[in-house]
Amino acid sequence: MLAKIGLLAIVCLCAGLYASIFGNHAFNDRSRQADNYYLVANEPEPHRLRCNNLHNKTQTQVSCKELNNPNSEKTDLYLWGDSHSSALVPGLTEMAKLHQFNLEYSVLAGCGGVLNMQRTDQNLNCAMGNSRVADHLDKTAPQLVLLASSYVQKVTDGLFRSVLAERVADSTQSVDEFKIAFKPTIDRIRATGASVLVLTEPPRQSIDPVIEKLKFIMVGRNAAIDPITPEQHQARITPVYSIIDESGIGLRLDYSDMFCGTGECVTEVDGRSLYKDRSHISNFASRILAEKLITDLQHHGYLNTN
Repeated sequence: MLAKIGLLAIVCLCAGLYASIFGNHAFNDRSRQADNYYLVANEPEPHRLRCNNLHNKTQTQVSCKELNNPNSEKTDLYLWGDSHSSALVPGLTEMAKLHQFNLEYSVLAGCGGVLNMQRTDQNLNCAMGNSRVADHLDKTAPQLVLLASSYVQKVTDGLFRSVLAERVADSTQSVDEFKIAFKPTIDRIRATGASVLVLTEPPRQSIDPVIEKLKFIMVGRNAAIDPITPEQHQARITPVYSIIDESGIGLRLDYSDMFCGTGECVTEVDGRSLYKDRSHISNFASRILAEKLITDLQHHGYLNTN
């Protein structure tokens, strides 16, 4: 018995050493099979959910395909981005079921949907994960690719750098490198035959709605809130999204008026929060935004749905 315990301890120690040595540099074996989606849920036809969640030591890349079209398995809408795109999934999933289109998404937290860029502040392998997405798009050629990420935070805060560059020292260098990298990303997607659109990120609030709710519980009244203005939001996003607008995308969708339509950028509507924190939208907001998004995609002819 003691011998078995000792052997198990040695095996665990070796596995731990292997992970510590190689975990930051390569994904596990499953990651080399990026197209090998496995069935997660099989609801009443035609809806089927297939996923392939790839792990390494520091991050998880969630990639799923939801089949709703009874006549085809081709992806109608592919969502590519970071945790901000993940916040859109609840609403888009409902719309995909309602309108019977096939939805696919790949979410790599902390990494915007742009090739050959790394984070400077975290141990994330953004370049590898995003390269995997591009390879998958080459093989599957979806009808439409929607890029949705918090590009502004990463670029203006100097969090992006080219995989060929040294550590970014300031936001100006990060903006320049983003400009160089984003256009080839769009060209790579368009080469598959897919249309490519970009969703403008929502306002980044100066307060955290969750903290405000806790303050309300503790003190019995709303704490002072200092909402940002639409002008502040536009000033913040314009430098980065002007680069995106010049990259050859088909359309940039901006739903800022959903958050900033009253002269200030609000965090809730009718007592329901629009945010999970100060930048990620809530499931409630996700459903509202997804409905607006699908309506616009239908109107502009990017998405043919039932």
